[in-house]
Amino acid sequence: MKKKGILLLAAVSLMAFVLCGCGASLYEMTDEEEDVIVHYAAYALAKHNVYQKDGIRDLPESVLEPETETEAETETETETETETEEPDPAGVSGGSPGETDQGNALSMAEAVGYGSALDISYQDYSQTDVYREDEYFSMTADSGKTFIVLRFQVTNRTQEPANIDILSQNLSFSASFNGGKPVSQELTLLLNDLSTYDTQHIDGGALAAGQSVETVLLFQIPKEEAGQISDISLSVVKNGTTNPIKL
Repeated sequence: MKKKGILLLAAVSLMAFVLCGCGASLYEMTDEEEDVIVHYAAYALAKHNVYQKDGIRDLPESVLEPETETEAETETETETETETEEPDPAGVSGGSPGETDQGNALSMAEAVGYGSALDISYQDYSQTDVYREDEYFSMTADSGKTFIVLRFQVTNRTQEPANIDILSQNLSFSASFNGGKPVSQELTLLLNDLSTYDTQHIDGGALAAGQSVETVLLFQIPKEEAGQISDISLSVVKNGTTNPIKL
């Protein structure tokens, strides 16, 4: 150990002398001196290698080369991302509240919440600028417009009196005529308005078994769109959902 220290000191001194000399030829080291210099240089490098405590060893490949994903790992991650992607629920399961669900058409009895107790059949329509019901009610259409009155027959098809309260269903009807823009029903005070029909306002407070009554829905449209109506599309809004109605 002492011998190595002496050789190291001698080598360093010799190198200093060679480098500082002026005009002198380069000093040629012996094999033993070269070994001393090489070992010292190796020791200096090893001392600053934080990945080793003693001696000399190769640095880890993770340090020498950036970590890369294998092809198999990349494919696995791609498949996972593909499986977790989900379509927009709004684009597949339905639209916003109030949008018509064309694939869920209802009968009128189903639309008003009495599909098991009532038969409600569309009869016909009429057109008028002034609608009158007996002597207690009348409505006049706005200037340039006219009323389209849809008539429906409501029948209790059960064997018992039926208490009907469509008013509490909070329904809203709309209709389009000859493919035109949908219009909302007119609000009325009629006792036979289908959208607000309530048997507590009629004699007996119920619709007798097999009994039928006539009800109406009123819509107001421009006169130039009235003409001869050949196509009527009706829909109902309940709890924010719109459903078409089969006439």
